[in-house]
Amino acid sequence: MNALIDFDQGLKHCDNQHRIYLAVLRQFLAQYQNGLNYDAMLQSPEHAQLELHTLKGLCATIGATHLSQLAATSFQHWTSISSADAQVELSNIAEELTALVQVLQDYLKSSNC
Repeated sequence: MNALIDFDQGLKHCDNQHRIYLAVLRQFLAQYQNGLNYDAMLQSPEHAQLELHTLKGLCATIGATHLSQLAATSFQHWTSISSADAQVELSNIAEELTALVQVLQDYLKSSNC
């Protein structure tokens, strides 16, 4: 298990179907390889909540529990935090997401996908 992702947990979410899990990981990378749309999230609370909710669910599905929890926490109180706190939270999420993307890229390369 990697500190950022529990591949076994993610595989269980895909009914232990390795090909399906790999497809889900590739889709996750396609969606997040360029990170979050930081500016749009800071400008629109509704957009931010949608993005955070989506990230929360997708991370839980692939086994990235910590990032899922970060997104869930931000989602829950997004409309009540200051813009400075929102920037800090998005920065923390973006940093972990960037690291996760790298781990997933390495994993898919080692799986010859």
